[in-house]
Amino acid sequence: MTTPPEPPPADSGLGERVSSLEAGQTSILGKLDQLLGAGGPADPPATEAERPEVNISEEIRRQLA
Repeated sequence: MTTPPEPPPADSGLGERVSSLEAGQTSILGKLDQLLGAGGPADPPATEAERPEVNISEEIRRQLA
């Protein structure tokens, strides 16, 4: 049988680490809110050269004919 690992000493700075992680999470959530509130990244404008949607079954029938 193995013994469980010993817990770290109480003065290992756990509170500081937790605070740092919480601050990072808050920062990330704020950035996500900014992106989502602004509508996200702009979609590139559609160009006329883009191919229209193709119905696959119609394309197969056309090629077989």
